[in-house]
Amino acid sequence: DCQIDDDEYVDNEPHTEVDIDDSCRISVRSVLKVNTIAGSLNGGTKITIDGTGFATNQYDGGNSVFLTSETEVVECKVQKDGTTEVQILCVTEPAKEGYYFVKVNVDGEDIPPEFLCGGNPKHSSCRFRYTIYNTPTITEMKQSAPP
Repeated sequence: DCQIDDDEYVDNEPHTEVDIDDSCRISVRSVLKVNTIAGSLNGGTKITIDGTGFATNQYDGGNSVFLTSETEVVECKVQKDGTTEVQILCVTEPAKEGYYFVKVNVDGEDIPPEFLCGGNPKHSSCRFRYTIYNTPTITEMKQSAPP
């Protein structure tokens, strides 16, 4: 039987791969880092998340990504064409300015905090910033003269 709980530890440290015996090696679900660090308040920013054990079949539960701040939880829409077992591509929804930390759910189960960014889910490598500086704005409109 080649099964393992997501909370498997080796030498008191969480690991992304665990040897069960000579014939069984299982990849534990984890988030290693968020590659996109900032984006628009209006949403539409593509974020890539590196990790292990992500779902490759969106029809069996699949992956869900949420960006969480002290006051908000915002879904990041997973793009199945850009998602593999080791990387998730998602597109942000609109949100208020600030830092948001990533939470990933795989096949209906949240990846535990000890498997988010080396056991530090609030590390800078696990966050995304919604900022006005990455938000397109219209500063002036001029009407052209009629022909």
